[in-house]
Amino acid sequence: MPPANIALAGFMGSGKTTVGRIISELTGMAFIDTDEIAETASGMSIEDIFSAGGEDTFRRIESQVVVEASSGDSRVIALGGGAVMDRDNVEALRENAVIYLLDVTFEDALVRALPEGGRPLLDDPDTARALFESRRDAYLEAAELVVDTTDRMPAEIARLIVEDFRARSAGEGTRVVHVELAERSYPVYVGRGLLENTGALIAPAWCRAALVIDDDSVERLYGPALRESLERSSLTVTALPFPHGESSKTIEIASLMLDRLADAGATRSDIVVAFGGGVTGDLAGFAASIFKRGLPFAQVPTTLMAQVDSSIGGKTGVNLPHGKNLAGSFHQPVAVVCDVDVLASLPEREIRSGLAEVAKYSFLDPGGWPELDSLIAGEGLDLDALVEVVARCVSIKAEVVSQDERDTGLRAVLNYGHTLGHALEGATGYSGAYTHGEAVSIGMVFAAIVAEESGLAKGLSRRHVEVLEALGLPVRPAEPAPGLDELIRLISQDKKSRGDIVMVLLEEEGRLVLMDGIRPELLRAAYERLRRPA
Repeated sequence: MPPANIALAGFMGSGKTTVGRIISELTGMAFIDTDEIAETASGMSIEDIFSAGGEDTFRRIESQVVVEASSGDSRVIALGGGAVMDRDNVEALRENAVIYLLDVTFEDALVRALPEGGRPLLDDPDTARALFESRRDAYLEAAELVVDTTDRMPAEIARLIVEDFRARSAGEGTRVVHVELAERSYPVYVGRGLLENTGALIAPAWCRAALVIDDDSVERLYGPALRESLERSSLTVTALPFPHGESSKTIEIASLMLDRLADAGATRSDIVVAFGGGVTGDLAGFAASIFKRGLPFAQVPTTLMAQVDSSIGGKTGVNLPHGKNLAGSFHQPVAVVCDVDVLASLPEREIRSGLAEVAKYSFLDPGGWPELDSLIAGEGLDLDALVEVVARCVSIKAEVVSQDERDTGLRAVLNYGHTLGHALEGATGYSGAYTHGEAVSIGMVFAAIVAEESGLAKGLSRRHVEVLEALGLPVRPAEPAPGLDELIRLISQDKKSRGDIVMVLLEEEGRLVLMDGIRPELLRAAYERLRRPA
């Protein structure tokens, strides 16, 4: 059974009570301060207990309180500074709780604790320092996670603990990646069997209802499982399905979703859940971002493409006849849950489409990718390996997004291969002639050729072709291919455009440049090479 309680250990002044109360607000778990209960049980303040009976008397009372507190469920337990010095206390806590150490320097502890008063063990600074140092090893031995409190506000500390606790509750092997965006920061959970725990992972304590926007195919496959999970978290669930496919990513379908949110009586105390692939995440996030000027939403991506890329970073939007994703907004989710088990039901073409984005990340971050190498070697779809693949891709994207949330600079590197890729999708009317990943695969080869034609790189396209073909992905457009003039028209509508043609290019794998002012004749030469049979 997963642990039911959170126990906060640490020296006096480490912030256990303050952090514990915030965790209680975030999760709805009951808050218990063992020092406060000890005072209530004895009818005396801690200072009076020490004066009347000494530290031994206080420790006996404290142990009784700890055992009683740890026997319940769904509790946040702020422990007294010396509680974990008793091994019996630690064993009692570990049966049903995760023990977190709020690590603090002695100097910070003194500054925080002394103004509060009632701290008998801090009366003499030299004795207090010796006490601090003597407890250090016991703290580290008892804790299952050490949280450094230096330069961190209590709300950030609480968030980190909640995210870790939820990951542990979700199951062994679950990875948590943090997208750090100050007050808009959020966790991405990656693992197996997470769908049944989604409600606990995404639902803030204040939420009353979940509005699930999903496509009709995902609703049939996994709708009941998600609904049960959300209802176990005391959420009222309303499903808002729409026809699956890129052709549904339109202003018209977005307008329909807005009407349905209004019909459902959605408020800012509810959460929109995007349950599906990249189309669903973009569409649901866009609707959530503009309904009542913004509802909280969570991403539960069900395709490899969405898990490794589109569900992270807060980009939402719909397509216009002039181009892809031209109407949209930035709206960060409160959480993302990537259950790789759902990928087992995807068609092979959809898996390969997602692998195009994985390949993109391997070109951007070319350190060893053993899990990708095993897929290239034809060893089959290993879901455990995919947990590592997805988590690594998410980590790369999270780092970039954390530095450039609104895509004004660095984040452009994540569009590698997307310039031609988006144009190919648009030129074929988003008809499914190319999946997004297939178009990006071709786009990455094209970008490598442009880099070579411009003198920026050598031999890059050959390596791209080898990797992408090994993954079963196309490396040139199918004939009859769209004309270059139409593609250039669509490329000029690209979001990176500043009035001229801009592309993300590689000098070599791992070294990117953003090149602007690219001449049409250079694109023409590269496109002719791209279409040429090998």
